[in-house]
Amino acid sequence: MQLIDTHCHLDFPVFDQDREALLARCRALGVTEYIIPAIAEDNWTRVMALAEQHDGLFYGLGIHPWYAGEQREGVMERLRTLVMSQPAGLVAIGECGLDLRSHVPQEGQLALFEAQVRLAADAGLPLMIHSVRANDTVAKL
Repeated sequence: MQLIDTHCHLDFPVFDQDREALLARCRALGVTEYIIPAIAEDNWTRVMALAEQHDGLFYGLGIHPWYAGEQREGVMERLRTLVMSQPAGLVAIGECGLDLRSHVPQEGQLALFEAQVRLAADAGLPLMIHSVRANDTVAKL
């Protein structure tokens, strides 16, 4: 049986020491493909580079709601330009969405999520959604 991990942050530094060994163990168990979601502009390049280095790694580009308020002005224009250039390995927009827990900064979440929904529709790509205490709002969008 072939397995695909549709949401794993293999680009995170915690995997730097043993990423190769981890991928080899997972392949031996039947996990042959992965989709790595980006969380913010500062990791788009890292996610893309990692997917380029390994067979079976694909990625999404987006802005996770936790990092919405930290993004620099014009981030959506830069994301749109990158996505519309159709880089190899891009299979989704995300990780994006809404997280309405009180300890998560709310600034910019809704506007960025709406913009990423529009971008996904324009690019013909699926969304990788993070939704916490926001399922009704996410579904309406």
